Amino acid sequence: MKKVLKGLILTVLCLGVSSCSNKENITKTDVIFSEIVEGSSENRALELYNKSDKDVDLSKYSIDIQLMSGIKTINLEGILPSKTTYVISYTNSNEDLKNKSDLVTENLMFNGSQPLQLKKGNKVVDVLGTFDTVYDFNKNITLTRKVEFLEGRTTFDEYDWIRYNL
Repeated sequence: MKKVLKGLILTVLCLGVSSCSNKENITKTDVIFSEIVEGSSENRALELYNKSDKDVDLSKYSIDIQLMSGIKTINLEGILPSKTTYVISYTNSNEDLKNKSDLVTENLMFNGSQPLQLKKGNKVVDVLGTFDTVYDFNKNITLTRKVEFLEGRTTFDEYDWIRYNL
């Protein structure tokens, strides 16, 4: 009886939360999105995290941003040491944000509704938002990935993220 009740409670808790049962969208990747900032004015940034025990060559990775006019690609470069982050900010962000960045680019164009995908070669290894939809998943907020969900995904799950309002 306890096993049946425990299974029923777990099922009820997981209803509507794809993270509980949807493990097929998890990817095997060393680098993931760990934070996205869509702040006031034009303060925008992405943080990547190398969760592996080895350094990663970022030239094998790129970020696609789906804009109304098409896909904008940011090609990455450099070495990302093990267990560290890599910050990308927008050219028009404030100086404080740009000074904390590893890459400052005019191509980091989003306002909270543009989905992004991290690719290794041609393979999608992580996503923020859902391609081919209009959905403000990140308007004027910061999303930080929860520690228990440090996995790449091929579908976006809001449950994996902590929301911080500006």
